[in-house]
Amino acid sequence: ENEFGNPLTWERLDNRKISRIAVYTDGSILDDTAKLEEIKQWTINNLLNFKRVFPKYINEILKNTVQP
Repeated sequence: ENEFGNPLTWERLDNRKISRIAVYTDGSILDDTAKLEEIKQWTINNLLNFKRVFPKYINEILKNTVQP
């Protein structure tokens, strides 16, 4: 979270082989144009943060995973 810059939510998906790491903000498709633009910029910034932060951790996990 420190490196990412926003609080992250770990969502364990029981009965599935996956989990989710997410970041959320308040908003609605019914918000006014200015608020929707703010949400759009927030989304873009957070997508870029995911792209910047997570690959090194994912690559490390993959490197240390035993291949069959």
